Amino acid sequence: MPSLPPTDDPRHLAPGPRPLLTLLPVAAVLASVALVLALTGGLPPGDDGSADLRAAEAGTTPTAPVAATTRPTQEVLEAPAAIEPAPGQRAQQLRAALEPDTAVPGRQTALPVRRLARQVEERTTCQPETVERELTVLSYNIKSGFASGRGLQLDDYARAIAATAADVVLLQEVDRNRAFSRRTDQPGILGAQLGMQNAFGANVLRSGGSQYGTAILSRFPIEESANRLLPFLPGKGMQQRGLLHATIDVDGVPVSLYSTHLQNRSEPSRMAQARAINQVMAADPLPKVLGGDMNAHPTSAPMRTLAATMVDSWPSSGAGPGFTHPSVNLRGRIDYLLHGGSGITPLASSVPAVTLSDHRPVRTTYQVQGVVETC
Repeated sequence: MPSLPPTDDPRHLAPGPRPLLTLLPVAAVLASVALVLALTGGLPPGDDGSADLRAAEAGTTPTAPVAATTRPTQEVLEAPAAIEPAPGQRAQQLRAALEPDTAVPGRQTALPVRRLARQVEERTTCQPETVERELTVLSYNIKSGFASGRGLQLDDYARAIAATAADVVLLQEVDRNRAFSRRTDQPGILGAQLGMQNAFGANVLRSGGSQYGTAILSRFPIEESANRLLPFLPGKGMQQRGLLHATIDVDGVPVSLYSTHLQNRSEPSRMAQARAINQVMAADPLPKVLGGDMNAHPTSAPMRTLAATMVDSWPSSGAGPGFTHPSVNLRGRIDYLLHGGSGITPLASSVPAVTLSDHRPVRTTYQVQGVVETC
């Protein structure tokens, strides 16, 4: 009987389960991998890799575990689509990318830090600059749109105002929704025909929505407007009067505008109104223009009162007496443009020869100064 081969010869070992000792290195590796995955969130909670170890011992492929809970959905931000440069810009971009960074000799970057800082500074640094603008202002009592002896003639008034090339128009005796003037919205109509913004101050209100007061028209943007009622002494024929204010933006320079119509039958009322206007003028720091039918001659007490805060523009920029009333037989000056505040100078004043109303308009061109920021 032949002798049996030695049992420790591996070639003659019977097939069967491998000793556990030969699997220990594999198990150690798998356990390490499982630990790393668990720490980095790669394995669901509670999985320490033991399933992989058992599978390795059994010689089978482990099955991926099913998570007990679902991880929260995370928002994915997509990168914006690349913007193609305009024709001719690609070469400039390439040259800019190859420009050396002087801060680090020998180093080239796509956008050198110093050059980028210069560009940002040039684009974001704003410098204050004093600028001068010209502003032509017209003050006109339009007598509710009626032309002497010819009835309501708003179109004629619009043409007459346009001929003066005024930037701003300060109006008195303006109607809105009055039966007397055919329910017309006079500031709205004139503003539309002249291509101007408008502000209206209603001083006298009657039944049916009837309004009577003053208006401001401007080809420059009206930033804000408000109307103040002025004091007056009650009596026969007395009417409420007001002071309409608008702030406009003259190409970056803010300017205050005022339109008023003082009482015509009472000197004490005009005095009270002039004092009230002075309080408003003194509190307004902007360059400003006050225009209106003052019903007072240049040397009168109300005009001397207004001189405490405002300057009559006519003496320094007009020629002659500047008479405005009555329009067809001039005898006196009762319509004015006054200026005040710093940075405003009258350049030229005139009385256009317009006889639609019983008043002629008065026109002044001003130079206004202001500080704007240029970037």
